[in-house]
Amino acid sequence: MTVLQLFLLLTAPAVGGTLARCVDRSRRPRLRALRIAVAAAAMGVVAAALLVADSAAGLAAACYLGWVLIPLAALDLRIRRLPDPLTAALAGGGVLAVLAGVGPTPLQALIGGLGGGLAFLAIGWGYRVLRGREGLGLGDVKLVAALGLWLGPEALPAMITLAAGGGLLATLLWAWWTGLKAVDTYPAPLGTFLALAAFPVWLFAHGAAPAGF
Repeated sequence: MTVLQLFLLLTAPAVGGTLARCVDRSRRPRLRALRIAVAAAAMGVVAAALLVADSAAGLAAACYLGWVLIPLAALDLRIRRLPDPLTAALAGGGVLAVLAGVGPTPLQALIGGLGGGLAFLAIGWGYRVLRGREGLGLGDVKLVAALGLWLGPEALPAMITLAAGGGLLATLLWAWWTGLKAVDTYPAPLGTFLALAAFPVWLFAHGAAPAGF
């Protein structure tokens, strides 16, 4: 076991606790399950990274990606917001990972970031024109742009497909559970599903680079 692997294993519980406090500073009893899930996910990220990553840079990148995505997913689920500082940290980490030789090439990262962001911006604009209301927030647009830097144009569609499928399933289950007849009354937190889908897709596509997607 390398020093980096040992360090990540030892710090994972502390990181999990920190992320749990970030998601819920009030420590309300009703959100205890969410805090536990966040802390467990932080340790699960390390376990997955150790299984897949084939280099120190890949291991560090995988842990960083997972640890930033966890609070993004939890906060969008809880308060329907994707804080800009976290999204900026995600984008910055993606740039550093690419420069370190992990993930897509610099050109692919640029295409993924710009293409994903512009595509979602257009989708949001089209939805607003057709339905007369907001259906896709700028937070989601910025999140996709940041994830595009990590995934590149080849893996980004897989992430979006997986996130859309998860969101649709959650909406249908919510409608069934609550008895809603119109599923569009459930404001599915798209950012949560994007964040949850991004980590496994990145591991599969780039975690063991240079195998590719």
